[in-house]
Amino acid sequence: NNQTGENKKQSIKLIDLINEQMPEVMAVPSEDFDGRVGGMWFRGSQDVHQDEYVYNAYLYNDTMGVHPKLNAILKSNGWYSEPYDSGTLMAYKL
Repeated sequence: NNQTGENKKQSIKLIDLINEQMPEVMAVPSEDFDGRVGGMWFRGSQDVHQDEYVYNAYLYNDTMGVHPKLNAILKSNGWYSEPYDSGTLMAYKL
């Protein structure tokens, strides 16, 4: 799945926005995780932002354990989050 140059720019811009607003998330392109292009990896998935975990696989709430602020940023930019495992959160364009 190859990203066009414009999609790549948009994802980098969103990564920068997330890292600016929520530095604990440590968002990076998904290829840093597994070599696959087109998504995001949240290196700080198990860190805390404003007294809430960035991702808590065992919290069954309306964001399925994703920090509400991160969930809102992703949704408003046309992205969705997806757990890779219980301690690793990824995101992809809708």
